Amino acid sequence: MRFQGIKYKKDICLMPLSHIYQGNGRIQIGENFSTNRNVVINSDGGGEIIIGNNVSIGCNTVIRSANHDYINGMGHIPGRIIIDDGVWIGANVVILPDVHIGLRSVIGAGSIVTKDIPSMVVAVGSPCKPIKQIKIR
Repeated sequence: MRFQGIKYKKDICLMPLSHIYQGNGRIQIGENFSTNRNVVINSDGGGEIIIGNNVSIGCNTVIRSANHDYINGMGHIPGRIIIDDGVWIGANVVILPDVHIGLRSVIGAGSIVTKDIPSMVVAVGSPCKPIKQIKIR
């Protein structure tokens, strides 16, 4: 296994059956990061995934920063995923390449994230869209 492309800080918790694959991509994970069971974080295919501090991910979530290139010869089209600090991702979420999830946002269970999500919102659906602004108390 190659781990040169994976960088992480302290307080990382990966529950059973969770996997991080970097292949020829890059992954950076901040402090106080946790996953529930069966989470896949995959940057293989030349993609990049950047996860901030204080991020929690629910079970059965897939984060994949490259797509298959079926049209041009079965390779990969690399992309980038950025998940800012304080994001909470519910269970059974899929996050696809070329998205940025903003600071302290919540992604509802079962969502498919195909476009950027702004900071401080609750976003849900397929495709995932903001439905509510988060207010600081």
